[in-house]
Amino acid sequence: MQKIVHLFHQYFSILAALFFAMLFYIFRGDYFFGDAITSTSRSTTYIFEQGIYFYPSGFDPGHPPTYSILLAFCWKLFGKSLLVSHAYGMLWCVILFVGFRKVSRLFLSLHYTNYASVLVLMHPTFISQNAMMLNTSMLMGCFLWSIYYLVSKQNLKLTIILSIMIVTHLQGSFFLASIAITDFIINRKTTPFLSFLKTKFLVYAIPFILFLGWLLVHYYHAGWWIISPDFSDAHETNSLLQVVKGLAYCTWRFIDYGMLVPILIYFIAKIRSKKIDDPDLLLWIPLLVSSIIMSLILKNTIAHRYFLGFELFLIILTIREISFYSKQQAIYYIMMMVAFAAGNFIYYPGKTIADANIRYRDSFGAMGAMYQDLSPNKNIFSKAPLANPMKYINLQSDDTYLKRIDWPMESLPAVVSSNVCAEFTTTENEILNTWYGKSYEHGAVYVNYFLNPKYNEKPTNWKLREPGILETWMSKLKKKFK
Repeated sequence: MQKIVHLFHQYFSILAALFFAMLFYIFRGDYFFGDAITSTSRSTTYIFEQGIYFYPSGFDPGHPPTYSILLAFCWKLFGKSLLVSHAYGMLWCVILFVGFRKVSRLFLSLHYTNYASVLVLMHPTFISQNAMMLNTSMLMGCFLWSIYYLVSKQNLKLTIILSIMIVTHLQGSFFLASIAITDFIINRKTTPFLSFLKTKFLVYAIPFILFLGWLLVHYYHAGWWIISPDFSDAHETNSLLQVVKGLAYCTWRFIDYGMLVPILIYFIAKIRSKKIDDPDLLLWIPLLVSSIIMSLILKNTIAHRYFLGFELFLIILTIREISFYSKQQAIYYIMMMVAFAAGNFIYYPGKTIADANIRYRDSFGAMGAMYQDLSPNKNIFSKAPLANPMKYINLQSDDTYLKRIDWPMESLPAVVSSNVCAEFTTTENEILNTWYGKSYEHGAVYVNYFLNPKYNEKPTNWKLREPGILETWMSKLKKKFK
């Protein structure tokens, strides 16, 4: 056994490289999905074809387009394909993984860093980001690298990585604020406020000025600042109740998909030790600040992936705590491995499947089965992420099988809904349930194809799936508290 452990540590880098190669082989042909259609594929295609370095009008979330610009450059060099896109997306996940190991080495030995790294490679949201080709991996990578430069007191590199983070995603500004606040708090005893301003003002002012510069440039291009006219999530000020609900969402996103196990192990260990130190503050202050900002600003788009950097940091802190318990180490470690392994495949009924684990990939099989039955001449309607031109989904075709719903539901001849579509209202679903329906299921994903009785005769042998008891209960619960 000791020989196996020794070989594991000796060749860990090779094993990790083989793991990423395996993921790349599995995901290499996956289509763009969900937010990656708008935030990556559509914007990159626009930049690639038009040479205009902004998001296309009508599909602009307001993020700086750095991630898409770099992908468009890769398309210019290596060709526009899913293969190149996946290689590019996975590169940022590797950078994120290396950043995790750099932070881990600040607090753990190399052996414990390797153990923690295995948990990261099993982490559901981390694995899904390797498939998604989404700018979150770049954002989270910048966050972890900024923690590393903060702790190692490399101010110039900290300024550079924070600046890159700011031009990656609007939520980079949330993390910038949280890191600055954390920096001050953990150094407050040795560095008074005025001294802190003197030594760290430019570190945080430069990326903040860069953020303001982006807002100004974007305003002159698009005519609006942060609140996108194309996405309504932040159009109104959140009420106190909405803020409380937002904090509840943040809590759930943080503990979901296996994270509850390391969190419990961590808190039990902290209760036993009765000690909170700087590494703990480096996690909980940024997490709290970012969660409060998200709860104040966002309503429905608080996603699991925005907590990935925090969750990976928690893995480090949990391993750090259990390293003091010689007898229980193996048990705790196995518990976390089992939790993360299971988290990759967890689907709870009634949930809109997004990108928190790889269950969303079941949509490819369900949609493939449905497309075989569809006539391309029919007018068929749906909502995001299904109602997009194939040009932005598989990069190969301009065909649009599913058109975006922009008219009253009753006037449409055919509609497709699914548990990967979050935008259908309760009223719209009630209307669809009076139509002729046929279901296509693959794993956790179902797709319902509906025909309007006003325009279609009843097809033979059509059958709509029956929601389970738990799914019905959760749907009612969501309807009650939404």
